[in-house]
Amino acid sequence: MPMKPTTPMPNHPLITRLSGQLRVWLGLGCLLLTLAGGGSLSAQVVRPLQTTGPATNRVCFLFLAEGYTADQQQQFFADATNLFSRFLAAEPFARYQGYFNADACFVVSQQTGSDHPSQSYYRNTYFNSTYDSYGNSSLLTIPPNEVDPVYANGQGKVDALVATFSPRPDLVILLVNDANPAGSEQGGVVMVSRSASPNLLLHEAGHGLARLGDEYELAISLGTTNEEPNTTRETRPEFIKWKSWLTPDVPLPTPETVDYEEVVGLFEGAHYESTGWYRPKLNCRMRQVSEPFCEVCLEALVKALNRRVRTLDGWQQSVAGTNLLDDHRVLLTLNLVQPSDHPLAVRWLANGAALPGQTNLSLAFNPSGFPSGPLRIRVETRDDTPVVRTDAENDLMDTQEWGFAVQLPPPVVRLSSRRGSGAWGVEVSGNRYGTLHLETTTNLTVWIPLTSHDFTSGLFQTNWPIATQRQWQGLRALVEPLK
Repeated sequence: MPMKPTTPMPNHPLITRLSGQLRVWLGLGCLLLTLAGGGSLSAQVVRPLQTTGPATNRVCFLFLAEGYTADQQQQFFADATNLFSRFLAAEPFARYQGYFNADACFVVSQQTGSDHPSQSYYRNTYFNSTYDSYGNSSLLTIPPNEVDPVYANGQGKVDALVATFSPRPDLVILLVNDANPAGSEQGGVVMVSRSASPNLLLHEAGHGLARLGDEYELAISLGTTNEEPNTTRETRPEFIKWKSWLTPDVPLPTPETVDYEEVVGLFEGAHYESTGWYRPKLNCRMRQVSEPFCEVCLEALVKALNRRVRTLDGWQQSVAGTNLLDDHRVLLTLNLVQPSDHPLAVRWLANGAALPGQTNLSLAFNPSGFPSGPLRIRVETRDDTPVVRTDAENDLMDTQEWGFAVQLPPPVVRLSSRRGSGAWGVEVSGNRYGTLHLETTTNLTVWIPLTSHDFTSGLFQTNWPIATQRQWQGLRALVEPLK
């Protein structure tokens, strides 16, 4: 099984990353029994570290204990909490902490730590982890590897454990109780020692959440051709995928000098290749894990979070059903997952037209404000973060629609000719319906428009003079329904 080291290894060309559809999972604080790789029962204690909402609408992490003995259970939960907290302190995740759930699963190892074959130091642990893999003292792996080729002794145990939970977590982290900083990624599992910094986890989250590519080079070409959001072979400015971050004063390709270390450009060397492949910035976490994410990677991560998590977590509707009468008052209230540093933009629409001034988390309306017939209420929420400059796919937008049927009685129109008044009396009562048209005729064939009035609600009255010449005159009132 190929593995990926914490830092670039010129002599180790085998690279893997998280694959498959990302899903989410919410663990329960309970004791579980599952079969271990050898068929014996293994007790697990699962504890939530952070629960911000339903697992089906969150990015969820699962921490697994490796090299923790029975009396170190609380230490594992403390270590997992610390690592997750440090992960959430880094950008862009710091402003999207409410988008994450995290759980920790404790399994017992017979001895503390991990194997160090170069020191002839071996430990009896649940997942059989080892340092010194493939000649690198900081490469941490589990079977199958060069020491133990049996899948069931390591990766098989992880897969069997994760399979007992549904849906599957977005990222599985094997937390190894060893004082020597090390880590790797293998078979969709991030392995990191408790003494390591959170940088490796952040780097791997770039792969797992946003499909970011590695930006470092290897001595041996892997021959892969698929581009990622932060890697490209394109050098024509108009076709570079991060062109919205480029400025005219930055040459393309961009020299790797101190003059350009803080700008987005087109730097050669990425995707494990030293030539022919380009990255957006001189330094980035996807090239060297100790660096922060560059602007292009931050944008990709924020868009990925918005794809994974619907910002509309739910809603409440004050009136049951979809048939609305004129005396109903409807209140729609949204439950949103919001970034911590800025509110989401909200817009309400009715039958495709924006409702003026309606930008709050709730909408109250009366059916009498709309014509009888179908009524479609739609809300649009958008994350207007400056971290994202291009969103052609509308990843940062979420929508929800409600369908109603408005059932209003038609207005009542009364015409009267008052003797001696010299005028017609026109009276319209009822709810909003449309435009009132007054027309006159002297032969019942040709009707001549007199006036129009937008009818809203309540009572409308007007008088129209009767023709002074002695001839027969007819008057009619028409109410034109709203479109």
